[in-house]
Amino acid sequence: MPLIDNTAIGTRLSMLRQRESLSQGEMAAALGVSVAAYRNYEWGNRETPVSVLAKAAEMAGTTIDSLVLGEVGLSSEAIATQLARIFPHLGSAELQNHIGAIAFLLKQTLSKPEFSDRDIVEYMESRKGQN
Repeated sequence: MPLIDNTAIGTRLSMLRQRESLSQGEMAAALGVSVAAYRNYEWGNRETPVSVLAKAAEMAGTTIDSLVLGEVGLSSEAIATQLARIFPHLGSAELQNHIGAIAFLLKQTLSKPEFSDRDIVEYMESRKGQN
């Protein structure tokens, strides 16, 4: 098995592109590469340059390591940014204060399949007095 799994990286690039609702052409433009080059990266036919991985990681709110190694996950801050973008009507200060909590819970849910109600209770207890 090669040290760098181009097929796996391509799969993660494809997942990112689909999450952002972009065509291959739009993704290629966002990454500053030709459509043909991008398709080869996504299909695992070519090694993806570090510069392209860096742009993709920035788009994903993650790191190059997570794109290469498969530990694709968003930081709580990136999730909060995405939530604010998705729900711009949540403009009140009170609702904005809760976005961080929602982001934390989403991150935990995505990274820990056995995330329990107890985890939520512990987190909410830790937040008491911070608002």
